[in-house]
Amino acid sequence: MALYRGLVLKSRKPHLLNQIQTTIKNKNDMNNNKLKITITYCVPCDYSDHALNAAKAIMKNFQHDLESLTLVTGSKGVFDIQVDGELLFSKSESGRFPENDELVKLMIENLS
Repeated sequence: MALYRGLVLKSRKPHLLNQIQTTIKNKNDMNNNKLKITITYCVPCDYSDHALNAAKAIMKNFQHDLESLTLVTGSKGVFDIQVDGELLFSKSESGRFPENDELVKLMIENLS
């Protein structure tokens, strides 16, 4: 007998239950390795187009590596891109927006 998402699984073949549990565990482990991207952008500055362009570049090149991609509204000139809570790019540090090719390169370096 095994428990999966609140359901009790019963089988006369325990090895099948072990295979199911292993498959579920492996799937969960793979999901845990996926990236959580957050793009925080200034609404009063109308940085939404820059945020959408960055999101599109990330999704185009890394969609299979993503768990989530979240756009977060902000103010005071913010434009930050974080990967798993760590800053990947900041307009306040660089004084500019990232180019799409540059963003892809930074993402590749982050994955390495």
